[in-house]
Amino acid sequence: MNNSVLVLILILISSLLIFLSRPKKETFVQNGSEGMQKGIPSFFINLDKDVENRKYMESVVKPYLPTLKRIPGILHKVGREGCRRAHINAQRAGIQSTKPGEYYIILEDDAKPNVPLSKFSDYIKECQTVGADLILLNVQNRPDTAVLQETSNPRFYKAYGGTGSGLSYMVKHEFGKKLIDHWEQFPNSHIDWVWHDLWPDNSVYVHRPLLFLMKPGKSTTGDVVWRDTDDSACQDFDWENLNLDNVGYK
Repeated sequence: MNNSVLVLILILISSLLIFLSRPKKETFVQNGSEGMQKGIPSFFINLDKDVENRKYMESVVKPYLPTLKRIPGILHKVGREGCRRAHINAQRAGIQSTKPGEYYIILEDDAKPNVPLSKFSDYIKECQTVGADLILLNVQNRPDTAVLQETSNPRFYKAYGGTGSGLSYMVKHEFGKKLIDHWEQFPNSHIDWVWHDLWPDNSVYVHRPLLFLMKPGKSTTGDVVWRDTDDSACQDFDWENLNLDNVGYK
């Protein structure tokens, strides 16, 4: 073997060693992509004493949201205050589990799925592509007072007020911090009333169809202790009778 061939072999070996030893580039996968969609961080709020609701969430809802984790509810003499504190804790858990631009989902433990499992994944994937700050996955059935505006996507309505619900919602990492800052200014207040202040200046959408409804029966996450089936919180939204003339923001 002549010297030129030997030198060529050594060069090739050196190049291969350099290639194999180079540091791997760090990559991040947004949770809206195919690889992370099923892993979107999800949390449900549940009081220690509400064992049956916890079992329901883990057996019925978790197949929809495989990463679903429990956030302990806060028992307080003023129901809405315990609710407020628990939702703030849920936001902190969601923020810690995501990076800027990513989303997480918060549910109360009396949420029940309103769409087939086979369609849920695609709905959530689409939610992660519209650029919203907050997407309400449930609202009370109040089509006469709801202030909702149509968007270019028929599955989403821009929300300004007139209806709402803290039962189930999807939050962008950055907006979760805004929610905490805002809610901390209003002790003893309903979180799903005071957050309306943030809606006009942020991208808050309602998803059509609603992905979750509230189960009728005992309610322990706020001031209401029982909800009947005809309660607006337990009904699906009557989209056909939505009064679009309520929109005062153009």
